[in-house]
Amino acid sequence: GVEPTFAAAKLGAELEVLDARIRELHRHASDLGDTLCSHAQKVTDVAAEHTNKFQALEGRLDEMHRQHAGLSAEVGAQGRRLLEAATQQTARSEAIDGRLRGLHLHAENLGSDLGVRLKRLQEQVTQQAAALGALDVQCADWGRQARHGGDVTARCQALSEELQR
Repeated sequence: GVEPTFAAAKLGAELEVLDARIRELHRHASDLGDTLCSHAQKVTDVAAEHTNKFQALEGRLDEMHRQHAGLSAEVGAQGRRLLEAATQQTARSEAIDGRLRGLHLHAENLGSDLGVRLKRLQEQVTQQAAALGALDVQCADWGRQARHGGDVTARCQALSEELQR
């Protein structure tokens, strides 16, 4: 009777440790997601700033084109390539940001799902511990009944011996 109760208590303690670890991992995943989203936003901001600078540069290059037609054509082409690269970098940054948001949401959902499963497991352990407690009470009752039956047998035997005398 004592060993199953002890095993159930030990399992309960292990589940509490596991629950604390899951909450810690969920907090860590959430913090990591927030940090990654913040970095992605900074990259997006820098790319947008570069895009604005490159657009301003292209305007100045057009002015240079009026002054130096041959040289300006080359510089304008370079400016457009830089603007295209900056635009592509902005698109990549936005895509990374979207993926990071998705990962963050997935981590939150996973943490929530693990919490629900752990709660169910804890409820099962509690029910099993209650059943083991009821079994302990029944065993103790059976033990008392067995001792009482032994006392009755001894009394009947003593009475039988007295009657034979």
